[in-house]
Amino acid sequence: MLCTAEASSTTGALRYTDSLVVLDSSASCRMEAIKPMLDPLLRREWGASIRAIYRNARLDVAPLSFRGSTSIDTAATLGAPAVWSYGSHGEGIRVAIFDTGLASEAPGFGDAVEEITNWTSDETTSDAIGHGTFVAGLVASREPRCPGFAPAASLLIFRVFTSNQMSYTAWFLDAFNYALQAGVDVLNLSIGGPDFSDAPFMDKVNELSANSVIVVSAIGNDGPLYGTLNNPGDQLDVIGVGGVDGMERLAKFSSRGMTTWELPGGYGRVKPDVVAYATAVRGLAADGSCRTLSGTSVASPVVAGAVALLASTVPAEKRAAIINPASMKQALTESARRLDEANVFEQGAGLLNLQGAAAILASYTPRASAFPPIVDLTDCPYMWPYCVTPLYATAQPVIVNVTLLNGMGVHGELLDEPVWETSNCAGVLDVTFTHSAVLWPWTGYVALHIRVSEESSDVSRECEGSVTVTIVSLETGGSVRTTELVIPVTARVMPTPKRAQRLLWDQFHSLRYPPGYFPRDSMALGADVLDWNGDHIHTNFRSLFEALINAGYVVEVLGAPLTCFDPKLYGALLLVDPEEEYYAAEVDALTSAVRDDGLAVVVVAEWFNGALADDLKFFDEATRQEWEPVTGGANVPALNELLAPFGVALSDAVVSGVLSLPAGQVVLDASSGIARFPAGGRLVGGKFRTEVPGASGSVFANVLGVAGAGTGSVAVFADSSCLDDAAATQECFWLLLRVLEHVARGADLDVAALGLGTPLRRVYVASGVSEPTRFSAALGYYSGVVDEQHGAGSQARGCEGAAQSHAHRHTISDKLAAGEYYSDGERMRFRGQPNVRLGPRPMPVGPTAGEWREGVFSWLSSLPAKIIGSLFSKIKAFVTQGGLWMVLLIIGLLLWLARLIMHRVLDSEAYSLNSKDFV
Repeated sequence: MLCTAEASSTTGALRYTDSLVVLDSSASCRMEAIKPMLDPLLRREWGASIRAIYRNARLDVAPLSFRGSTSIDTAATLGAPAVWSYGSHGEGIRVAIFDTGLASEAPGFGDAVEEITNWTSDETTSDAIGHGTFVAGLVASREPRCPGFAPAASLLIFRVFTSNQMSYTAWFLDAFNYALQAGVDVLNLSIGGPDFSDAPFMDKVNELSANSVIVVSAIGNDGPLYGTLNNPGDQLDVIGVGGVDGMERLAKFSSRGMTTWELPGGYGRVKPDVVAYATAVRGLAADGSCRTLSGTSVASPVVAGAVALLASTVPAEKRAAIINPASMKQALTESARRLDEANVFEQGAGLLNLQGAAAILASYTPRASAFPPIVDLTDCPYMWPYCVTPLYATAQPVIVNVTLLNGMGVHGELLDEPVWETSNCAGVLDVTFTHSAVLWPWTGYVALHIRVSEESSDVSRECEGSVTVTIVSLETGGSVRTTELVIPVTARVMPTPKRAQRLLWDQFHSLRYPPGYFPRDSMALGADVLDWNGDHIHTNFRSLFEALINAGYVVEVLGAPLTCFDPKLYGALLLVDPEEEYYAAEVDALTSAVRDDGLAVVVVAEWFNGALADDLKFFDEATRQEWEPVTGGANVPALNELLAPFGVALSDAVVSGVLSLPAGQVVLDASSGIARFPAGGRLVGGKFRTEVPGASGSVFANVLGVAGAGTGSVAVFADSSCLDDAAATQECFWLLLRVLEHVARGADLDVAALGLGTPLRRVYVASGVSEPTRFSAALGYYSGVVDEQHGAGSQARGCEGAAQSHAHRHTISDKLAAGEYYSDGERMRFRGQPNVRLGPRPMPVGPTAGEWREGVFSWLSSLPAKIIGSLFSKIKAFVTQGGLWMVLLIIGLLLWLARLIMHRVLDSEAYSLNSKDFV
């Protein structure tokens, strides 16, 4: 049965009454109908006299947007009435809403709306979708049934999306400039995309922050996949907001970290910053009624409204000295309430705690702080994945990125290098650092590189210590202020595992969007063509990581070339879906490691086919450019060069279907095939559907092979999709584990379970396929290995230098910063429609002016040796790579040559065209 009880409380001058629902175990009712009535009361901290709440079932809520009577009153649930009771309602705070506009004559705002501007190509400021109206209502609605957090705040509405949910970077840039001129205090962005290389957009967000505008942005609706943080919510100076449901569990759709800016050489930073209610949130509809929506696009204005309310609690005469993007993020993260079952890359600091944040601001003195404030690598599940495996000697360094918040001023610096001290692990645990040169705007980072000394291979201990960082900053008022931060560090050290347990994941050779068009591996993902999740063992291969850990392995991450590790320490090297090239020195090093040092190499590849790449080209309306893939799903030509010493090569086949093995089925999605394999190796394959454009029917392809090589071994699987959380319809971890049991641990190969054939008597060469060659697109613009002038480098640089080079490889941002390329059209999407997938955001980069000149002179000097066909090939190549101006240049040169020829013909009875005419 259902029964209700009245619970009342008084806080200051505010009196409220809530209807409490008590659920009896014998009640026959729909859980979904009563859950939202329970949710606002479950964890309320207002001191209400609630007798008891009995929960006899775990209740779920749909993660997508829906309407209905079941909803969460976020302002009441998060304690806004308690703050209102002290006389603060957002007075004097100007909030900018960048969205779809505001419904015509929208009731519920009173005089809160100061201005509405349209920055789109539409001829209206009205919100035809309702998304912008809903977002604005969460901030400053005065409708009692669905109030906003800061009803006295002033709203500036910026319509930056059309009625078709389309927008461009240029519109945002213009609107951002106007917002700066208008002097807004808070800016909400319920939008985003995967491109953190969009320099004009990012720079303008930084400029907003530098001018003390507090930017709040949704973190994305691409969960539960990891590595799906959206920009600008993933920027350090922006408050990135994730979502929870009414039961205060992480919303399934909320994007997860880590940030992928730092890959492949480093490790991602913590995001989101905080989480807020994001499912069935009640807000204002266009007609003045209340409706519910779900998504991080509603969690973001919940926090933006809370920020406006919190800012108004500081007396107006003190706000300029107290309120800034760093101090507000400090108040939010330091007061947030940690969720029990979510890790730091899912929830950040935890659930928004409005009253706790207000208390911090009430006694705030400008200072610097760190997030996370404590680096406890034993704290599970919060510090996943660090807490999964203790540290041990000879391992790759574990990197923990700590965000530095500087509430003292927009610009700050580290006074000295950070200092590591330990009381019980001197000589055991060593910590070195990399850090930002400056803290601007308001933020920076320090990365802790933690490793155990080689002499401590038998140590088993919990180490404790601290990192001291001193930050100096020029305050807004002009005085110099310093903060000494002490960051406690706790880590468990264990004896070094045996070689057979140790796996090394190659991250250095993984490239992703942005900045280049690296296509997704799966052909079943529809319009989502970008490979943007990082291909990291802790992002879209997270489930595989858990499977390997559960099987007794330890997994380390290599962020440097293959010349930078000791192969004698590892059972197997995992090369999964690599897109990068390889140094010649890496090929030699790996050959020696396998043949002489007994290393096992496990290669998990992907498709690479020129016809399919051509089929994946598209003209993007936003950038007004044709987009061409830089590689296939993996860089098969580079892999073939790496595997050539072992007699192994992959083909240009692209197949999909089911591989039926005695131990189970493996679903293939756009798999490559094995083109060549050495005698003595074993293969397994089958007939699959071809995905090559223009072909049809079934083809045979071998997709799994295992072979010995000297004292080591090589295993090749032609498709990573069933290991990848972003693509797998049915995981195949068991297959990789069976292979590793043999190649890493030395167990007998389970030939029967894997369906492997008898050892090959001679070298296998597949028929009907070929070994692919590289595409015409310039990988050198995005590679840390390729030398643009001379191709792949013959020698790998020093390990640290190579990693740094890779981290700072050519990007769109570099070209934009150099003034070599600019586009005013870029597509974005807003979070209210999680199913909307739009095109890529970066702009393809063409050759520089210097490269064009060199190409033209080279072409002219070789012209006499070229026939007419070669001439047209050059023109076609220039047209494809360059643009209209180059075409016009070539036409001009041809006209000049024609005019010269005609003059000579007229001046001479006999004219002979020879090389002397072109000196």
